[in-house]
Amino acid sequence: MKKWLASLVILAYSTALVPSAAACETFDLRTPSSTCVVMPLDGRQGVWFDLATADGLRKLKLEVPELRTLVKDYERSQALYRHQSESYRQAWELTSGVISDLQKSQRIYVQTAREAREERDAAVEEMGAWYRSPILWAGSGVVVTLSVGALVAYGLGRL
Repeated sequence: MKKWLASLVILAYSTALVPSAAACETFDLRTPSSTCVVMPLDGRQGVWFDLATADGLRKLKLEVPELRTLVKDYERSQALYRHQSESYRQAWELTSGVISDLQKSQRIYVQTAREAREERDAAVEEMGAWYRSPILWAGSGVVVTLSVGALVAYGLGRL
């Protein structure tokens, strides 16, 4: 219940059922159709009601503090609702930001992984190149060693 609506209810109870003394007739000017008469009772001026009306007014007087308590409770729950909805909105914004950051990171990691695979494939291809063959280098080493040995032996033999 909105605060203004609860206040309106309280105001309606207080004004509709409790007539003001200014709107009442005095004891001397009363008529049989008068609904509100100001008259003395035990030396006190007042508006006196029949038992049913007086009981209704007593009940209303007891309800007003309860209505005020309800208004305060509604105000507290409304403030809590506003606080919770603001917290949920902030959490949603943070979650959206985290998701966006994770998507960017994922794109970066996918690109990095793609580049690493390409570099690995190039390295594997380079490792299989003909000039990296151990048989070629072993054979070349044998030929060079024999050639150098033959040249050295020939050179030594001429001396």
